[in-house]
Amino acid sequence: MIGKIIVVFFIAAVLLAGLLAGLCFLQVKLSKSKSKLPGLILPFITICSSLTFILGMSIEADTILSTVLTLLAMFMLCNIPTGLLLTVYIACREKQKLQRALEKMNVQDLK
Repeated sequence: MIGKIIVVFFIAAVLLAGLLAGLCFLQVKLSKSKSKLPGLILPFITICSSLTFILGMSIEADTILSTVLTLLAMFMLCNIPTGLLLTVYIACREKQKLQRALEKMNVQDLK
């Protein structure tokens, strides 16, 4: 019985890792496009889904402060993928900016 649970858990972990790797690969491809907008699609989707999740939560807490802190903690946890995708986007855009500057200097040196 426990062996089957471990196998199911392992398969779920491998599938989740594959999904995350695929999303990162897609984000890199979208971020390398000439336009800025395609690279922002996945972060926008993840932040909208986290907001939908947070707004759909029903929290039974004793005080307003504990409710707010719980919602804030859940918001930050749900936006870890958004932060990862935005980091990939910024890194790709910075690399492109440096390449464009280098190409511009090379063209000026040839003149």
